[in-house]
Amino acid sequence: MLNTVVSTEHSVVFLEPETVVDKKEFKAAAKAVNAHVGEGHAVACLMIHVEKFEPWDDFGKLVEEFSLKDNMHEWITNIALVTDNATGDCSTHLQTHFKNAKIQIYSYCEYDKAEAWLHDGANGLFDAESDDANSDMEIEMQAD
Repeated sequence: MLNTVVSTEHSVVFLEPETVVDKKEFKAAAKAVNAHVGEGHAVACLMIHVEKFEPWDDFGKLVEEFSLKDNMHEWITNIALVTDNATGDCSTHLQTHFKNAKIQIYSYCEYDKAEAWLHDGANGLFDAESDDANSDMEIEMQAD
């Protein structure tokens, strides 16, 4: 399962894989984020947060399925990998898909530090609407 949270306040997408993720789950996450983008919100940053996860190389290859409306994935400036695992070639695959993004790797316990880095990267890039009652949208993905 791939849990997805979209922060409209900070224009950040948080992906938290719970198990090995397949193509359908990435497409479902992209579809949900595209609905968010279709409502006029932007996406500036991405966090992949998981303590232990294998295989990262396969995850990196699947990220190509995460295509966003109006090529919004090309607007993503910062990506944080927050994990205690070695990430293998995942960074290379992410860089190929998100061409304009800086990628930082943080240990799992550095979640707050990674989140602050993402928020700093998103500030000023977009006029993200802030609505305290609806600033984060949690989307639970289930493959069809």
